[in-house]
Amino acid sequence: MTDRQVRVRGDLVRVGSVVAGRALPAGYVYLGGDGRRAALRRLRQMWNRIEKAAAKDPRVKDGRERILDHAAEEPFPEYAAMHLGAAALLAAEDSGGSLAGCLTQLADELDSRKDQEVPACSATTPTI
Repeated sequence: MTDRQVRVRGDLVRVGSVVAGRALPAGYVYLGGDGRRAALRRLRQMWNRIEKAAAKDPRVKDGRERILDHAAEEPFPEYAAMHLGAAALLAAEDSGGSLAGCLTQLADELDSRKDQEVPACSATTPTI
């Protein structure tokens, strides 16, 4: 077996050694999760891409406005809008479609669900 080393939190450690109370199985690398700040930074960066596209294309601007209207009803509207925008941006990148089309499709889906009544939490969770 080779003496492989991996970088964990800036230090090189042998694979299989104990790191912060955890043992790494051979062949696996410790990957820490992103913190809240990093996740919010990624959301802001994605939203800035939508803002930049909205400045150039009126169809993207229309979809952006519709997303903002839907997010206005949420407890934290700016984060809700960023999450919805990120979902549309990722869908556009994955499908190869346009950002304007994905924003419009997402807003249409939200419009169709707006008329439906959301059941109370007690009605959706089973009792034991």
